[in-house]
Amino acid sequence: MSRPTSQQLEALVEFLELNSGIAKGLLRTAHAKNDTKRKWDDISLNLNALGGAQKTGKGWAKYWADKKCTLKKTCAQHAQSMRRTGGGVADDLPTLSPLDQRLIAIMGGCTLCFRRQLFSCQSISIHVHVNEQGSSQHRVQKQRQRTSTQSRLNQDRELFAAIEQQRVEAETVTARALTDIAQNIANFNTSLESMTAAFREGAQTIANALNNIATAIQNK
Repeated sequence: MSRPTSQQLEALVEFLELNSGIAKGLLRTAHAKNDTKRKWDDISLNLNALGGAQKTGKGWAKYWADKKCTLKKTCAQHAQSMRRTGGGVADDLPTLSPLDQRLIAIMGGCTLCFRRQLFSCQSISIHVHVNEQGSSQHRVQKQRQRTSTQSRLNQDRELFAAIEQQRVEAETVTARALTDIAQNIANFNTSLESMTAAFREGAQTIANALNNIATAIQNK
């Protein structure tokens, strides 16, 4: 469904009544534009949740821009009719609903000054359309950049994973080699202690034998 429901229009009017700067397009600074975009994105979630038309924040902003131009034209037609008829309005002119009247009040009222603004309606619509095309191309380009970046990141992750695996394998081999060396050193120390004990025992035996010989010689 492309046309907003009455519930959506009511919610949109309430949003614009609370944000007259956005409604009138008076916010020009970079900060204000970012804040405006954020508010349109936020209200789009609420409007879409009501059913009916489903639009992005930019889509609802465009809908309001188009609606504003339509209301300006209608106001200008009413003003021209009133000048021709001396105060009356022709029967063939579009009627203004209560919601339309609230929107017109947000815009500043239905006055003759809207005539001077009519020429901008077409340019506004074209500008929004061009911006949407540019944004679409920008999104495609961004998507391509993200895909390319993601591909490079995946390749880097695979490379880093391979390097990490090789590092772990090298550390495992080194740890095993160090364990073998430590065991060999321990075995060597054990052998050396055994040899030392044997030498001591042999030396004591020799010393005892020499003492016995010396004692025997003295006794003779």
